[in-house]
Amino acid sequence: MKRREFFKISGGAILGATALPYFPGCSPSSGPRKLPHIGLQLYTVRDLMQKDFEGTIEKVVSLGYTQLEFAGYYNRTPQEVKALLDKVKAASPGNHTQYNDLKDNLQASIESARIIGQEYLILPMLPMNWSRPPRPRNEDAPRQETEGGTRPQSQRPPGPQFSKDDVLQHAEFMNNVGKACIEAGLRFAYHNHSFEFNPVEEEMPMYDMLLQNTNPELVDMELDLYWIIKAGADPLAYFEKYPGRFKLCHVKGMANDEQENMTAVGDGKIDFAKIFAQSEQAGLKYYIVEHDRPEDAIASITESITYLNNLTY
Repeated sequence: MKRREFFKISGGAILGATALPYFPGCSPSSGPRKLPHIGLQLYTVRDLMQKDFEGTIEKVVSLGYTQLEFAGYYNRTPQEVKALLDKVKAASPGNHTQYNDLKDNLQASIESARIIGQEYLILPMLPMNWSRPPRPRNEDAPRQETEGGTRPQSQRPPGPQFSKDDVLQHAEFMNNVGKACIEAGLRFAYHNHSFEFNPVEEEMPMYDMLLQNTNPELVDMELDLYWIIKAGADPLAYFEKYPGRFKLCHVKGMANDEQENMTAVGDGKIDFAKIFAQSEQAGLKYYIVEHDRPEDAIASITESITYLNNLTY
């Protein structure tokens, strides 16, 4: 499948407002579907959270975001976070928990998640290894598509370099964290960027190596749809190859230009309807809006949820 097939065609993303609601487990034959709920990664509004934690939570919930994914608690206790969520009638599927916290303070992170009522601890990024410099890129080379939708190495964004041993050690770490989470009644997931789709030692992409060396019973994936497409890879191909592994996804827009900068959802060229139509195969349960660098965070998340509330697939 070619990468351009994910890009919207005019009129293809938003259908009528009379669509039936979507409930997990409904088959495609039951008619047009809508997202069961829409979440927000609070990293998007981090500057506002620093200034007014409670007020920002209340604002995003008033916009319709009922699932709040945290990226830290801004010096609030788990009990205070839980009380606020109860007050605004929202839930939190999980927290982006840094690698060192998972390594050194795993039980404390688990206990915080249990108090808040979260389902997931999510590793947002692996520790970076810049000991091996990125390979040179040919900036003038035209973009090309290869089987499976992945760009040649010279055309991918530069990133940290990982050896095969590095990746296998990280997979073992994820399995161990996942086992501890399962034993505590939680789950563990890993969130990708674009560098995971670079090949490791000229073999398979790092993301495939992680998927193939982590136990599906212990490790889920939070698939960032912007970063996988930015890397030139194919979300639908991954759903088909690794069905059921992608319980969460980050939903971000991609500008329809050469730079492919991040935008509000719907203000870009990713065909979300086509991707969400394969939710059952992917295993998707949580759909979480994020924008890493919005100029106006409230305007961005308002535009995103307006689009997603009208999206049918």
